[in-house]
Amino acid sequence: MTGPSILIISILIILIIGFMLTIIYVNHQTSSIVKVNQHLVESQKELMEKNKRQEETISQQSEQATQLIRDLTKLKEQMRAKDVVAQLCAQAEDRQLDLKQLQSMSDEVLLAWVDERMEKTRMYCDPNLTLKSVANSLGLTQKRLQQILKNDSRYKNLSEYLNEKRFLLACRLLRDEPQWTIEAVAKEVGFSNRLMLHEMMKKRVGLTPAQYRDTPL
Repeated sequence: MTGPSILIISILIILIIGFMLTIIYVNHQTSSIVKVNQHLVESQKELMEKNKRQEETISQQSEQATQLIRDLTKLKEQMRAKDVVAQLCAQAEDRQLDLKQLQSMSDEVLLAWVDERMEKTRMYCDPNLTLKSVANSLGLTQKRLQQILKNDSRYKNLSEYLNEKRFLLACRLLRDEPQWTIEAVAKEVGFSNRLMLHEMMKKRVGLTPAQYRDTPL
């Protein structure tokens, strides 16, 4: 093999090696770039998820703040209603209260009035109450009484309101009068039988009346 041939072959080998080295270098750089891009994409996803969580947290805090404002407003209305009711009660005791005044009162004031009269007279313990009899006793029309109960989120109708009162009194009596039978407590608060009290206790607190009585406070 002549010198020029060896030279050409050497040059070709050098070019091939250089080309291969170039390919290896390019592949390495490409791989690095791909890894960097993947890292950037992952970082961007994490940042987006973090921003989403922050937005959700801010949204929840905003909803909580809004609810707190509603609760405070409701509490303020209830306190104002209690003040008005206290004045009405004082007038009633002095026999100066015209019950027709109640028709123009706000729902909050009227419901507070109903609560006060119910607790004072324990009218709800009468199992034979009707919408008409309750409305007449309170000096309200049946329509107005239905309206103030419906507008309160806790009750749908008079029956739910009365049963709530009966349930709360039954809870007190179960604790305060351990010598009374469950049947006696149920009848005392206005339930027609102990089964109604049993079902309501299970639904509200997950206990039977007997279990509730025996459970420490």
